[in-house]
Amino acid sequence: MSFEVFIGVDVSKATLDYCMVVNGKKVLSGKTSNTAKGIRKMISHLSKHTQTEQGNWLFCMENTGLYCRPLLKELDKKGIALWMENALVIKTFHSMERGKNDTVDAYRIAVYASLRKEGAKLWEAPRPIIDQLRCLIGARKRLLAAKNTLKVPLSEEEAIRGNKDIYRGHKKAVNPAIKVIEKQVKAVEKQIQLLINSDDKIRRMVGILTSIPGVGIIVAINTLLVTNEFTNISNAKKMACHCGVAPFAYSSGTSIKGRSKVSHRAHKAMKALLHLAAMSAVRCKGEMREYYLRKVEEGKNKMSVLNAVRNKLIHRMFACIKNNEKYDKNYKHTLA
Repeated sequence: MSFEVFIGVDVSKATLDYCMVVNGKKVLSGKTSNTAKGIRKMISHLSKHTQTEQGNWLFCMENTGLYCRPLLKELDKKGIALWMENALVIKTFHSMERGKNDTVDAYRIAVYASLRKEGAKLWEAPRPIIDQLRCLIGARKRLLAAKNTLKVPLSEEEAIRGNKDIYRGHKKAVNPAIKVIEKQVKAVEKQIQLLINSDDKIRRMVGILTSIPGVGIIVAINTLLVTNEFTNISNAKKMACHCGVAPFAYSSGTSIKGRSKVSHRAHKAMKALLHLAAMSAVRCKGEMREYYLRKVEEGKNKMSVLNAVRNKLIHRMFACIKNNEKYDKNYKHTLA
């Protein structure tokens, strides 16, 4: 698609700062409320300053999570292309420029989009069920965090203070709340399971992913959310890079010869889940456990080996989805 008009948007909770760039030059800028009405008003304002059809517009913005939702919804309704880029990529692109405010940020995002348009990755709206799953997974995560906030200090007090009367009093105070949270977690997990069972595509994908040793239902669902059902990220190597699992070389000339290491620029939550999956995989009898023990015996660092297991799990998930088959531990490659 050939884009001619580039609109950079700086998103905040209450407002949107926007800037239109055409042929590398700023045409207009403005501010509107971050509501459906405000966004429609912005689009109308932009239309008055260009003869180019909306099909040749490209909106670009940084991913700010929940605050992006109103703009995503309105642009999707009108069929206007959107590129949601990582904030760090745009910041690095303009690293030598000084000063910062919302208006300047909107202009810089528009300039970035106009200069990097050939590499634009257009946003695709997820199916409604994916948004529902994302909300439920988020609710489960917050409930578990609340439970740990109450439970961890309780176990620490028992171990450190040694005063049984204080411990019993504290336990009596927080145990009812912990039980309520545990009940709510089970209710949310039940809703998640019902949602999975209601959709053939999700049910099939979750079934395939959970057939891989070490991959549980939460890892499977989060993988679907991160990849948008394997459409936004359809390559195992890209997923490994996105999750901070792929190692990168660190060397320059003849003097700098550092060891390969993973990047800290990663989806940390997904990386943590993959780590738990890898820990589970190496505890189970099978080739992953054998691989882990063999590499450790060879003198490899345990965390490096676990990272390799994470990488293997990612490649297995993508391979199984691509082949539309459950994992077969006895599978053998056919010789050509």
